[in-house]
Amino acid sequence: MAPRKKGSKTVPVLEEVPRALRSAIVRVMAEHDLDWEPACEHAAMLIDKDGKNYQKAVKREAERIYKSRFMTQLNLARRSVHSGGYLEGYEAGVLEGRRKYEVWYFCNVCGQRINIPPNSNNHKALIEYMQEHGWGHQACHEKSQ
Repeated sequence: MAPRKKGSKTVPVLEEVPRALRSAIVRVMAEHDLDWEPACEHAAMLIDKDGKNYQKAVKREAERIYKSRFMTQLNLARRSVHSGGYLEGYEAGVLEGRRKYEVWYFCNVCGQRINIPPNSNNHKALIEYMQEHGWGHQACHEKSQ
């Protein structure tokens, strides 16, 4: 059979292409959703493993896989930070630190707790009051007597 015309190019009749090559091209067409001509070009690139197009395709696929794996590992790390006890431990540590070291007193009007933020005016006034009234370590007072 003579080749058919498609535009200005000639397309060989499928029966004229060797069966193994035809099967390979049809698989490429199905896998990549390509028409005959782009599938032939893709198959040619796969056949010529020393060609630039093949090397570019391999490099592009390797970069895609690397980025995919990187993002997978990044997401796993994020999840382990959030669900692996990190946040719970951090919050527990903050609460323990507040319980141990936070300075506070009760309001003489409503009776609710008032926290004194570090380096605030209230904090400075408290320090000044304690210095004026001779506050110090118990052991230091005992030594001086």
